Amino acid sequence: MYKDTTVPLKNVTLYSSGVAYYEHEGEASGASRIGLSFTPEQINDVLKSLIVSDSAAKNISVAYQSEDALRKILESLSVNLSEVSDLADILYAQRGAELEVVTGEKAAEKIVGKILTVDRREREAGGDTLSLFASDGVHIVPFKEIRSFRFTDPKRGEDLNTALSVLLRSSSASKKNLSVLIDAEGKRSVRLAYVMESPVWKPTYRIDAGSGTAEFQAWAIVDNSTDIDWNAVRLTLTTGRPVGFKQNLYPPYFTYRPTLPLMAGAAAAAETYDSAYGEADEAYNEASSPRMMMSMNKVSAEAKMSSSYDYGDSIRDTVNRNVAASDASAEMFTFTPVKPVTIGRQESVMIPIAAVKLPAEKFSVFSNMHLRENTHPKFCVRIENTSGMKFPAGPVSVSSEGAYAGDAVLEFLPAGDTRIIGYGDDMEVNGSLTKKSSSSIDTVKIAGGLLRTTKKRVYDSTYTVKNSAAKSRKVLIEHPITGNAALVATKALLEKTPALYRFTLSVDKNATGTLAVSESEIVETTAALIKMTANDFIAYSSDADMPKAVRKAFEDIAAKKAKLDEAKSDYEKLSADYKRIGDEQRRARENLEATGSSTAQGKQFLDKLMRLESELDSIKTKTEGARANLDKAEKDFSDYLKTVKAG
Repeated sequence: MYKDTTVPLKNVTLYSSGVAYYEHEGEASGASRIGLSFTPEQINDVLKSLIVSDSAAKNISVAYQSEDALRKILESLSVNLSEVSDLADILYAQRGAELEVVTGEKAAEKIVGKILTVDRREREAGGDTLSLFASDGVHIVPFKEIRSFRFTDPKRGEDLNTALSVLLRSSSASKKNLSVLIDAEGKRSVRLAYVMESPVWKPTYRIDAGSGTAEFQAWAIVDNSTDIDWNAVRLTLTTGRPVGFKQNLYPPYFTYRPTLPLMAGAAAAAETYDSAYGEADEAYNEASSPRMMMSMNKVSAEAKMSSSYDYGDSIRDTVNRNVAASDASAEMFTFTPVKPVTIGRQESVMIPIAAVKLPAEKFSVFSNMHLRENTHPKFCVRIENTSGMKFPAGPVSVSSEGAYAGDAVLEFLPAGDTRIIGYGDDMEVNGSLTKKSSSSIDTVKIAGGLLRTTKKRVYDSTYTVKNSAAKSRKVLIEHPITGNAALVATKALLEKTPALYRFTLSVDKNATGTLAVSESEIVETTAALIKMTANDFIAYSSDADMPKAVRKAFEDIAAKKAKLDEAKSDYEKLSADYKRIGDEQRRARENLEATGSSTAQGKQFLDKLMRLESELDSIKTKTEGARANLDKAEKDFSDYLKTVKAG
């Protein structure tokens, strides 16, 4: 016999991922039954995660009613109360059962008979009536005259009592009862633990920015969404992203099974017999036999089951992936209040996490200053986390000099790190930006037919800040890092992020201040000399920024290029003449074919054709010579470029 035992809740760990870890600890004596109650939404998580620890346990089991258990239990009883709304429904469902009915207001009358039917009538017509078939005939009994009744069959009476007891135990449809049954002897400690869905705990912060330091408070909003009072519970608040998922473990699950045809014998079918033609017909007859067709149906059913209900591998793979990914929980950060907390069921509290003084400095911060546009900075406070704690992201209420100044958002703040928190616009300060850039040749080198040039590019930005306030301002200017350029001067540099430089600037009241930021980078370019034009060579040879030796080399290259261009021009001119004479020859031949060679005009075309043929032969010889001369000039020029060295 199990003894009801209460194991109180001792520890709760809330995760920012939306779940909570609950631990119950207490003492048990002998065989124990530990009752727990959950909502239908919680029961799946509990079944997935429940841990029971009892060093003296001989056997442990967990009992609970499955989904829709109430309806199924009621339907299993001879008196089914699952879908009844009144007495008439109950009696109508028991038609044929024997009933003993007591009627009459003064002199009681007993009628024993089997229920024939129940007739529903309007109240004006006398109301509902019960028809009983008794030994002396059918009795029509109005419901309003029935004082009591009972089933003469004891089993039906017991089932009615059982149904009412089940309904009483399940009166709260929103609760599911779970019993942990432990077979053990003696007095000992028992521990239960499980994970359930829970509201995330929410951090909020307060900053009172003073001069040099800031009063920093961290609070946590905690919601007890359970139906258990948290009395002196050790609470742990955890940030991080452990792997979590839901699985529908509570309702019974029935797998798919195919329906196969019966293997029973059947009457022999009529057959006809044809002449044999060989093995092919034997194979056909075997494939068409009833046994083979039944086998094919079975294979088809199995294939359908595999394609439509193949859950095994997908679930296994999912669990394996979740287990492999769960190592991320090692990156969590925890906060535990010094004293246990007490929170009533369905109540919420706000508890302090930290109250410390942090190094702080107030700035007016320019983050996105646009070119030649007036921009207002943000009021910001820069804090350094020297508390030794890690603070998750959350909203911040900022005060300055004891008065509310604005709201802000704090991103995750590790121990030892700094954050700039903006909480309002500084309308008394504005700033503008101007930019310019310059480029100068650093080195030039010609070798191997290539021109290698390194240029120094300088990017100058000037920030102008006007302070119209009656107090001086500490201004922080965020300057985007320009490509691969390096900062020339770091005098006013406060810090650097992957994308920004942060500079400080102090501006007196009713005054204007400027900040000059200079960046430089060396840009290397390589160009093939063979791809340059004569104009390129002339431009380089006359560029005063080029070294003298390089300019001289380009002068020589330009001269060689001029000779190559001359050979190319000769070849192109002869090629054009050759094409022109060829076109004239084609037209003369067409005219000769049209007029005939025996006519006077035809003889003129014939003479012209002979003359053009002679000119064409002469031009062809010259063109071939020019092509050879051009090829030699191109090769000589290419070889020459490979030998040029300068710089």
